[in-house]
Amino acid sequence: MVQGLSEFNRRWSAIPRLVRQAAIETLEANAEELVSSMRPLLPLADIEVAWTWGDAPKGSMVLGSVGTSDRGLLITVYARADDFNPAWFEFGTAPRFTKTGKYSGQIIASPFFWPTYRAKKKRLKSRMTRNITKAIKKV
Repeated sequence: MVQGLSEFNRRWSAIPRLVRQAAIETLEANAEELVSSMRPLLPLADIEVAWTWGDAPKGSMVLGSVGTSDRGLLITVYARADDFNPAWFEFGTAPRFTKTGKYSGQIIASPFFWPTYRAKKKRLKSRMTRNITKAIKKV
């Protein structure tokens, strides 16, 4: 029998557990950093931006999801407001008129999600890669 095979098998079988734990910790850190960077950019204090494991609460606008639900590693960033749709402020609205033709306003776009995501995307991905590599090397 090959020498060191049992040690190799032990280390090889530990990798999925360590990688999963590193991915969970990094996803949480990335989501928290992304959400905390969005909060100062919110156009109204009534908009709540948060993250959760799994699906977002009902009535919220999903801004992005990472992972798959079949493995239990689905993390979702969402925005929620009680009286309006947060997408109106992210993307803006066209001029609106009532049925009688009276102008009722327009919401100018005040994006809070996509500029933050684009600015942080490379950093968040690098952190994930770095932490998973560390977990594999730790074995």
